[in-house]
Amino acid sequence: MTAKATTAYTNGSAPKIDELISASNVLDYAPPSLFDELESIDLEGDKLEVWTLDRVDQLSEMSRAELGKFCAQLKQRGISSDWLRTELRPAVNDIKRANAQGVTWTDYVQTAKELDYSFRLNVLDDSLEVNGQRITDVAEAEILSRLHAQGLRNTDVARRAFLTDGGRNRYHPVKDYLESLKWDGNDHIAQLCAHFTDSHEPIIYADGGQRTALHAFHRRWFIGAVGKVYNPSECQNPMLILDGDQGRGKSYYVKWLCSPLAHLHFEGAIRPDDKDFLLYLTTRWLWEVGELGATMRRA
Repeated sequence: MTAKATTAYTNGSAPKIDELISASNVLDYAPPSLFDELESIDLEGDKLEVWTLDRVDQLSEMSRAELGKFCAQLKQRGISSDWLRTELRPAVNDIKRANAQGVTWTDYVQTAKELDYSFRLNVLDDSLEVNGQRITDVAEAEILSRLHAQGLRNTDVARRAFLTDGGRNRYHPVKDYLESLKWDGNDHIAQLCAHFTDSHEPIIYADGGQRTALHAFHRRWFIGAVGKVYNPSECQNPMLILDGDQGRGKSYYVKWLCSPLAHLHFEGAIRPDDKDFLLYLTTRWLWEVGELGATMRRA
């Protein structure tokens, strides 16, 4: 025999004792008092609600919190705490161990893949993604529910399996984007800067070459931005300051620069004393400080 717990009887009817006690999956090691105690409960006119699904689940399928709630309800009905601690919980744990025998985290991953779920880890912000999107509580609940229906009911093992599989499929969104580009041999930074009028004196280099100031500053900034991705601790990325009248398109230009990876663009003031903000910035690639003058005055 194995004990069963009732689950959300939406029609309001009280569960019968044969719904609590099933003759299937005979467990020789289950103490007889386990069933004697359950059979002594008078459930007429009252429901034992311990689960939010629409079917009866075995006690061994409950999480620790759910089993705790079930035990609390049994205690309210006169079952002794000693019996719950020494007989019910050990019996349930034995069932769990028997059910889990031979099942590994790879079974969870394989079943999830068969259900069309794939996991990967975004190393830029250390987030787990499922099917190309950052996993949410709702998405995780859906996956866990579908795994549960397949007989894989250990939530902790499932979550660790997702992370382990994601860790084996790491990716960096900026690196992947940069490495997908193919250079055609042209100086695209120079071509970009040629669209602007630069009234500054050209910058002359030691080898006699020269570039406009706009070209030189952009080139250094672009190279620094790429270097920051591959060598974050060694490459200094200076701030590129665009000075001009309001409404000339400075912010539009910055957003356009990062348009292929728009979700990695951030616009906001400098907040050096906010640790959470500084941590958040490590997950962005382009930071636009819209009102630098106001920020400096506050500082």
